[in-house]
Amino acid sequence: MIRKLRRDLDEAKRRLAESGSELAEVCKDRDSAKLDRNDSIVKHAKEVDNERTSRRVLQAENDKLKFRVKCLEDDGHKHLLKAERKAAEALSAIKDKTSLLSTLKEKELMIDSLRRQYSQVKEDLSERETELD
Repeated sequence: MIRKLRRDLDEAKRRLAESGSELAEVCKDRDSAKLDRNDSIVKHAKEVDNERTSRRVLQAENDKLKFRVKCLEDDGHKHLLKAERKAAEALSAIKDKTSLLSTLKEKELMIDSLRRQYSQVKEDLSERETELD
């Protein structure tokens, strides 16, 4: 009976030792899983932070580009108004030039007419002088 009790005791010790080693292995696995989970959490937090930073940078860049586009549109509008004003000035200058050319032609025609009249009067005077002599 003592032998049987010893065997049972040895068997119980052996099972206890196996259970202890299984428990140690399970604890190791648990600790390893916790470390992996913590690493994953830290990695995920870094990825989220990087994504937020990237999004902020892209938003700032987008805002800068929107501002540049607005400035360029404003400049384009100013240049368009300036070009329209210059075109109006050019049209006005063309009208003035046309008017001046028209007036100049009239004056030239008048000068030619007066020269002809002068020549005619000179001729008439020459003829009268000859008649008087």
